[in-house]
Parts: sequence; C-alpha cells; structure tokens
Amino acid sequence: MEKLSIILFCLALLAISVIRIFITNTILYSVWIRKFTDEKKLILRASLFSGIAILVTYFLFSLIFAVYLFPSIYVENIFEKIINSFFGGLITNVSIGSYIFFAVIELVTALIIIYCFHRFIVYKNIKMPKNQKRLFMFVSSICNAPYFIIVPILDISFISDILNNIVLHWLY
Repeated sequence: MEKLSIILFCLALLAISVIRIFITNTILYSVWIRKFTDEKKLILRASLFSGIAILVTYFLFSLIFAVYLFPSIYVENIFEKIINSFFGGLITNVSIGSYIFFAVIELVTALIIIYCFHRFIVYKNIKMPKNQKRLFMFVSSICNAPYFIIVPILDISFISDILNNIVLHWLY
C-alpha cells in the first residue's frame, strides 16, 4: 500500500507539471508562434514532448538514485531488494529539492532534453529566422522546465511526515 502511495504522489506531481506545461505552451503559441504558422497541433506536440522529456529525466534520475541505494537495502530476496531500491530512488528524487546541487543537475538535464525534442521533433519544420528560432526554443525550454524538482518538498511539514511514515512503515 505504501508503494502505491509513492507512485500516486509522484504521478500527482507529474500531472501538475503537465497541466502547467500545456498552459505555458498555449501562451507561447499565442504570443510567438502564431505569427509564423496556424498549426494548432504544435501546442499538443510541444506539451507532449516536454512531458516525455520530464518523465525521462525523472525516471533516469530515479534509477540513478536506486542504483545508489541498492547496496544499503538489507533484504534477503533480490527481487524485493530491486523493487525497494527503485521506490527509494523515487522518494529520493521527489525530495531532491532539499539538495540543490543534485536538483540543478536534474533541472539542466531536463532543459537539454526538452531543447533537443523541440529542435529536432516539434519545431523542426517551422519557418522562422534562425536566430529567432533558437531564442524561441531556448525560452520554450526554460518555460517548460520541471521546476517542481527544486522545491524543497521535505521542508513542508505534512509532506515530510507523510514520506517519513511511508518510509518507516516500508522499512519495518
């Protein structure tokens, strides 16, 4: 049950991020892109690929933290050890905002992936001047970045209590 709570909590954070991305891309389209094209699918494509980039970054860093936590989990069953280290990686990734160095690394990685998706997939066929297109993709990447990563979520007392209860119940 605790593992389901962790997954639902992570999905809620990602859902809020996707809603924010859709609103941001709608604003960017209406202010900047509408001058060059009337293709409204760009909003959905930009939102979809920004969400995928955030998801890839989130799971990549969760796996990195899981590998880091793997030796410290003392369980006899190797399958259970792998699952527990993965959920420990998810919890560590959610609470990464308390460790600003790692949060900045994850944020920069997400920015790079979003920029690459926008450059090579979403906006590759749009007819804009080259310098303006680069500036737009840079601004779009910054606006679509997953800023929930840098929020020190463990400093919010009720969330910290929830995560502590989940981890304690999970460990014992």
